[in-house]
This record gives sequence, structure tokens and C-alpha cells, in this order.
Amino acid sequence: MIELDKLGRWVTPTAEQSYDGRDCALYALAHGVGGDPLDRRQLDYAALPVKRMFPTMPLAIANADRALEHGNTGVDYSRTVLGEQSVVIHRPLPIAAMLRCEGGFHDVVDQGEGRNATIRLVRRLYQGSDPQPLATMVAGYVALGQGGFGGPGPDPASSPALPDRAPDTEISIATLPQAALLYDLTGDYVPFHVDPDLARAMGFERPILHGICTVGLAARAAMMAGCEDPRSLSVRLGAAVYPGDVLRFSIWRDTGGLILRADVPARGAVVIRSALASA
Repeated sequence: MIELDKLGRWVTPTAEQSYDGRDCALYALAHGVGGDPLDRRQLDYAALPVKRMFPTMPLAIANADRALEHGNTGVDYSRTVLGEQSVVIHRPLPIAAMLRCEGGFHDVVDQGEGRNATIRLVRRLYQGSDPQPLATMVAGYVALGQGGFGGPGPDPASSPALPDRAPDTEISIATLPQAALLYDLTGDYVPFHVDPDLARAMGFERPILHGICTVGLAARAAMMAGCEDPRSLSVRLGAAVYPGDVLRFSIWRDTGGLILRADVPARGAVVIRSALASA
């Protein structure tokens, strides 16, 4: 069982990572950027020399959240999936740098005995001795069937409703059949995303796309809808995405930015329940 006191004191081990323009390009390519070789905007992200970092790449830098697996908090990490993710860019990140990541427990939602719990961990990226973070990220991990440990219950106000009107625009994004293989190369290596036997053992017909890569697809859709280089993005995930899926994004323009929802019409699956992007 999850031990609330220990979880509340969890501090993620500090991690450092160096990266350069090649890493930036690979990250963008994993999200299908560069599919149009005549689109100079896409080439800025995906072709060397890289001129711009894709907005959600901070999520792939020095991510040590998986250390919770060995954190002695009672969380069964093998039964957790990414349910939500936010990223806020405070200042533009350099194309090449050595960054440091610090973080830990943010908050938890306990849905009750035999039900799920959502554990949120916060991460902040720093460069050198500068005490001001470049980016702040909060990941919400759904601990499947691990609720009932006395944590706070859900806040109904924390789940914003989609607008009660037709979307202002729709955008389709075709994921690459090899997207999971490419995303693995960004440093987020999870075997069941590439191994068919492990995927089937987890209950999927074939390997699924990393949830954190799906978050990046929401950023790409927002950019295509006119929100250039979103500095703030929050995403609530739904069903799994299979590499090769075509995602249909429904997008509403709002005073706070863009509101998005994504489904896969071919499977009737809602893969992003809601997202909010702002510049």
C-alpha cells in the first residue's frame, strides 16, 4: 500500500544531462516534424543546424521520475501510467547545454479503496548556478488500483469542461509507424513500447506510443492552429495511441489560449481528453 507520509517527503534524485542540436532534431523527428521538406518552419526544429527547440523537449531532459520505482513509498511503479502532464517554459532553453533537474512530490489524489490514485511529481530545469528555473513540469502518474491509503480525494473543479459548442477548427496528425522507436532514442527507453511480446503481456495488441510523446503531439497541433511555440501546455491523456494512428484534434480558441481534444476516428478512441496551450 502507498505510504502517504513517505510519498509526501519524496525528493527525486537530482539529475544532469547534456544535449545538443542533434538531440533536439531527433526529438522533433519523433513527433513527425519535418514531414514537409519544403516547410522551413519545420526545418528549424528538425534539420541541422537546429534553430529552435520543440516546445515540449524539456520533458525529455534529465527526467528521473522513474526513480520513484525504488523510492520505498509503497507505490507499485509497474502499475502506473502517465495520466497528465504540464510544462511551463519560463525562459527559452538553449539548443545545446548541460542542464540540472530537481524535483519531487507535488500532490496526490486518492480515489478510494480499490480505485486509482494520481501521484503528481514536479520537476524544474536549471542551468549552472542560476537559481531561476528555465522550465517547470508536473507529471501526474495514475497508480492503477492503488487508492485507499487515506490521501485527499479529487477536486471536481480540477477537471475543466470542454466548450459546449462546435470546435473552431480540426487538425489531423498522422503519427509515424516507427514513432515509438524514435522516441525511445530520446532517452525514454521503456521496453513494452517497442517489444510486441511485452506489449501483449501488458494487455495491448501491439506496442503503444509513449504517453509523453502524445503530449508533444498536442503541442504540435497547437502550433499548427496558430499558437506559435506555446510556453505553457497542460494535457490530460486518455486511451493509448498506437504508432501509425491518425489523431484528429478538435480545437477551440479561448481567451486563455487554445483548448484541445484528440481522438482516433478509426478506433473510436479518445486519446487526449483535454489540453490547454498558450503562448
